[in-house]
Amino acid sequence: VIAATNDESTNEKVFRDAAAQNIPVNVVDDPKRCSFIVPSIVRRGALQIAISTAGISPALSKKIRRELEEKFDDSYGAYLDLLAEFRPQVTRAIKDFETKKALWEQVLASDVFDLVKKGDIDTARARLKDLLAVKA
Repeated sequence: VIAATNDESTNEKVFRDAAAQNIPVNVVDDPKRCSFIVPSIVRRGALQIAISTAGISPALSKKIRRELEEKFDDSYGAYLDLLAEFRPQVTRAIKDFETKKALWEQVLASDVFDLVKKGDIDTARARLKDLLAVKA
């Protein structure tokens, strides 16, 4: 339950009723009446970045979220979609954790993301395929 009224007595009643029934409750801008906190979230496809100030300053969470939204554009979602295409192949082909880790670090250090950011998904896919073919 989320209580978000401007009436403190209504918010208090919602809090007590929910708590009495063991229902998770969040009274907005009142951390002591919250059994859960709702983070501010930046979503870019499969990438999700959650920001929380533990209810102390929702305004700061919002400010940080806006800054992260500028830094992490939609190309991150497209990049993760591309990596997801190849993950099952790598997982099947390589069993050794350290080898897999090194391979993905090589991919992350490559120009694949730059190609995605430029919108050249086909070239990025071909480059990723080449990088992974060496080991997988």
